[in-house]
Amino acid sequence: MTLKRYKNKIGKHVAGNIYLHRNYVGEIFPELVDKIENITDVNFNLLKIPRRSELRSKYIYLVQCMEFDYANEPRVGIIYTYEFGKGITKQRNYSSYVYHHKWMWVKDDYDGFNVQEQKDRSEMYKKLNPPSNRIGSYRVWKHWLEGHGIPL
Repeated sequence: MTLKRYKNKIGKHVAGNIYLHRNYVGEIFPELVDKIENITDVNFNLLKIPRRSELRSKYIYLVQCMEFDYANEPRVGIIYTYEFGKGITKQRNYSSYVYHHKWMWVKDDYDGFNVQEQKDRSEMYKKLNPPSNRIGSYRVWKHWLEGHGIPL
């Protein structure tokens, strides 16, 4: 299975949501650029955006993922629900979960990590068929990697 960015451009599409780094939101959702630039009450580097426009016009998710640039599969961190016209309405800590294929969230010119190394890592472990229904759990992911001799 070949992994591809959303519309072969930028972002990861999962379960009706688009995940991407905040630096690239204008690449797919230019209508959100001004809205997210004015959000100053939380520090976030990633976004989870509903693909359906009627939902996207109501809310987005702001993600504070502190490990994004240095962990191969970063722990999620804090996700804030941001409702337009209201601000932050929910905050949840998801640090027991991990993100996979983080290179899809950025462009090849991203300077926070080596994008090609991350692409290679994704292809390498996809060939080993990880248990896709459970690898979102940090504990399960770490155990699976250790069982295959792959560094975290």
